[in-house]
Amino acid sequence: MTRLTLKTIKIFLRAGNLRLNVAVSRYFRGIFFGNRGVQPQVSNLFAVFSFVLFVICYLSFVISLGGCSYTGAMTEIRISPFSETVGAGLTAQFYATGYDSGGRPITISPTWSVWGGVGTVDATGKFYAGASTGIGYVIATASGISGQAQVTVTDKGSISGKVRNVLTELLSGITVRIVTDHSKSAQTNSSGSYILSDLLPATYQVETVGTTRYGSSSGEATVYTGQGSTLNFTLSERIGIQTDSINRTGTTMNINGTVRNNGSTSATGCTVFYFFYNAEDFPMGSGSSSLGTIAAGSTEAFIMVVNLSEDADPSRTVKYGIAGGF
Repeated sequence: MTRLTLKTIKIFLRAGNLRLNVAVSRYFRGIFFGNRGVQPQVSNLFAVFSFVLFVICYLSFVISLGGCSYTGAMTEIRISPFSETVGAGLTAQFYATGYDSGGRPITISPTWSVWGGVGTVDATGKFYAGASTGIGYVIATASGISGQAQVTVTDKGSISGKVRNVLTELLSGITVRIVTDHSKSAQTNSSGSYILSDLLPATYQVETVGTTRYGSSSGEATVYTGQGSTLNFTLSERIGIQTDSINRTGTTMNINGTVRNNGSTSATGCTVFYFFYNAEDFPMGSGSSSLGTIAAGSTEAFIMVVNLSEDADPSRTVKYGIAGGF
């Protein structure tokens, strides 16, 4: 019988000093490693499958050693925080990270410096503000590449906070100011937030300005050099509904109640409002009652009739009072 001739395909895989020489028979009669033949005891098809699986596993292992974690040469340095305000004589910590052209981070040990004469920085990136105020830059340099962050040294501070009503709803458009200096004022934004900045270190009396719906409120906050203080306000309605009795007969709502002027001065043009909504939160009806002038701290009674668009109990009721003037 004629001996079969082997046609060999050699695959060389190198990882460091490792060299794998694999010979595969054209007729899948065996698998050879180097010059030593190993006759398989399983089917030829299974032997080939095992060989392919081995190669795949081996390549996955080599790639996992570092082939997929390639990082290129550093092209930029970014400093965090990018901008910082520091009180005179105080400190702030900065951090630097290198990045390659693909945006991949690189750990670096940069040389730190400060430009602008606003302070000093140590080898760890900790900035020490000087006594003089001004704007400067903290700079990190490594491998001939630099990054910078703006630093503002100030001898002033700020007061900030949020303004809510007694239902914890955030209120916008409320004026907050320093009692002794009304030029230091701010209005709350859509998130109910305000900030009074550029304040010298001191203890301040802060107040909210009353509106047609909400009374004023006040509080105290202490400002420290280069730091912010928090002062929140909860406002009561200027013309607050104290009591009410609501009864429905068919599509008619009968309301009897009292309101109180929570302010420190008389309120003119006082009016109380009621709004009713169904289960889908669509309006069912609304009404109002004019009360005229209510003295400070006084209470007035009111009666109101509201016609509803459907014969059902409302799922939600919104009610409040306002004043036209104080």
